[in-house]
Amino acid sequence: MPCCVLCFCLYKKIISFVGEKNIMKELINFGFTANEITVYEKLLQFEQASATALAKEAGVANSKIYNLLARLKEKGLVFEVEGEKRLYQAKDPAESFQFLQEEYRQKGLLLEQLKSLGSELFQAKGVQQSERVVKVVTSKTAIVSTFNQLFLDAREGGVGFIKGPYLMDLDQVAHQPSAIEESIKNGLHYRAIYEVGDEQQEKVQQIASHFQAKGEEVRLHDELPMKMVIIDREKAFIALDSPGSSGTLAILVNHPVFSQVLQETFERYWEQSSEI
Repeated sequence: MPCCVLCFCLYKKIISFVGEKNIMKELINFGFTANEITVYEKLLQFEQASATALAKEAGVANSKIYNLLARLKEKGLVFEVEGEKRLYQAKDPAESFQFLQEEYRQKGLLLEQLKSLGSELFQAKGVQQSERVVKVVTSKTAIVSTFNQLFLDAREGGVGFIKGPYLMDLDQVAHQPSAIEESIKNGLHYRAIYEVGDEQQEKVQQIASHFQAKGEEVRLHDELPMKMVIIDREKAFIALDSPGSSGTLAILVNHPVFSQVLQETFERYWEQSSEI
């Protein structure tokens, strides 16, 4: 039996087994957007399909379908079939999902390094010194408060990756005073890259334009690796989504060497990003 037929049969069995609960939606916990999941799910039902057909089946605009397919290709789930007609086909999930395992393995290694760093400082200089270097923040209120305080305490400025899921109402951001704006008024310099995904794209661009008008240097990118800000090249505040849980945790690392590594990552993405 051809692989595509087996894949389709497996898909039908999964749908039958889970009933009304669509297990594919759980991919949102692994960095997929809702539209990416819908398009990928539809493509699993076809041996091959055109972008136009997929857009119709998935209920997404034709103007967004190629961006969605490009992102699924980057994730290694989809490939473009060579031929006169531009068609797309899903890869075998048993192989293509290995990228998720590798991604979360890398995140696990990063957390292990942070844990080791904190443990060494804890043992060498005691609890108080360790808490000054690595701090874990778990509540939404505390994350927002810590984020704002970093800008209020800044001496030179900073850089950041801005992406969802957002802890604030995007409809209200442009209408509320912010610590970033206050810091810019005091002469500090900031650069930010905003992730422009297929969902809330117009709204995010409006927010980016708002802060650009306030003096922030702004660029746009289709997909960023994480949410973070780096202040004065010595403080890194990283927000990590927690798959399978109801919340988000953030890590504040007050360490110049660690911050410099992330700063270099930011600079690479800055060069790849586009202006508004």
